[in-house]
Amino acid sequence: MTTSAALNAGNFDAFRKALREHGYVEGQNLVIEYLSADGRPERFPALAADLVRLKVDLIVTRGTPAAQAAKNATATIPVVMAAIGAVLLFIAAVIVIFTARGGGSIVNIASVLGFGVDKGVVAYATAKAGVIQLTKALALEVATRGITVNAVAPGIIATPMTAALFDAAAIERLVPLNRAGLPEEVAAVVAFLASEEASYVTAQIISVSGGMA
Repeated sequence: MTTSAALNAGNFDAFRKALREHGYVEGQNLVIEYLSADGRPERFPALAADLVRLKVDLIVTRGTPAAQAAKNATATIPVVMAAIGAVLLFIAAVIVIFTARGGGSIVNIASVLGFGVDKGVVAYATAKAGVIQLTKALALEVATRGITVNAVAPGIIATPMTAALFDAAAIERLVPLNRAGLPEEVAAVVAFLASEEASYVTAQIISVSGGMA
């Protein structure tokens, strides 16, 4: 559930590709419902109600208003969002599920802006720094339940949004590897942290940023 479907088109493609690589194919064993408010946040409550009626297993939102609308619409369907408040809502539900299963892996999405900031990103950098601290603190709280908690901190990743923000010169100046990362490269690290191979890795923040500080 997003404000603008067009803005997130590149992210949708990467999301579907990563799912396919792990055996989840849209139209076969996976159904994804795409709902956009078309720039009108007042539509979020109705969109959230539609998702609840569809009995989806998970709601993914972008932005606090969308996440709050989803939370107001359901107390049983997990809600995922990048900002800290919704991360807590989602994690609370996941911990219950993982405790019943005897363990599991939580992977949060932070950002290199959670480590260092620049002008014009006060809210975003604050939220991502919160995700980083949440990850470290929560990992200690749930370790005895067999649950690992880690985070991935992407840098400049090649998506339609970053293409509008960073030209080639800016990327060369900011990124030691002199290129933007690929969504698939972020997905690969997430997949590792969620796998059995990372069962002894917890409370870690993995930067996928081409060397950005």
